[in-house]
Amino acid sequence: VSNYIKSHAFRWHEAIIVIAFTAVYVFRHSDYVRPVLIFVFSRKAWPFYLAAALIALGEVFEKMHGLAFNEFLEEVLESLSYFTLLCLGVRSITAPQQAPRSATA
Repeated sequence: VSNYIKSHAFRWHEAIIVIAFTAVYVFRHSDYVRPVLIFVFSRKAWPFYLAAALIALGEVFEKMHGLAFNEFLEEVLESLSYFTLLCLGVRSITAPQQAPRSATA
């Protein structure tokens, strides 16, 4: 089992399953796609872009071998990214609930 999990075939099977589940979800809940796309391309999504950029920058430092400082920077950047996502989660949990919008408004 562990050899299969480490293989390229597992990565392909995993990707196919994720794409299949995503396609089924989007097909069944297509009314959610437009608001999600509007949010993704809005200015309110900047913390998610920041978290992604920190992870990507950490990955750059991970590829630089040889210095312990590079490994340190990688871990710091990844930790900052996770902290950013944690803050977003806490903010969304503690945010006041908005009244649902009516279809006529």
